[in-house]
Amino acid sequence: PIKYGGEDSLACYAARMYGWKIKNVNSAQVIHHKPTGSANSSSFKKRFNDGRMEFYLGYHPIFQLLKCFKRVFYKPAIIGSILQLLGFWFSFLFDSKSTVANELRSYIKRSQLKHLMGLSLFRKNIFN
Repeated sequence: PIKYGGEDSLACYAARMYGWKIKNVNSAQVIHHKPTGSANSSSFKKRFNDGRMEFYLGYHPIFQLLKCFKRVFYKPAIIGSILQLLGFWFSFLFDSKSTVANELRSYIKRSQLKHLMGLSLFRKNIFN
């Protein structure tokens, strides 16, 4: 397990890095009784820890900033995105150790930049 979660994202990036194709299974129906990752924390702490998780996984700072901007109206509105940004930058400034391999972290950053370079302002769901 990774300290702040994100195992599923990490597995998808690792599979892509090694040439595997990743597909979403939209026909699978999953019912969550509460938001994922919220078992032991408030929504404020969860959003802060989401930012920390994104740092540890190796998210590119620009990608992370735009992702937070996109989610500004997700609950808790506005403050949630601010907390997510703070969590990312807190980890960057004060706790920069990650257990994720440097090769994979670099791949994640490159993938995100490539994604941002190919964005069209007229597409829906630009950051998934």
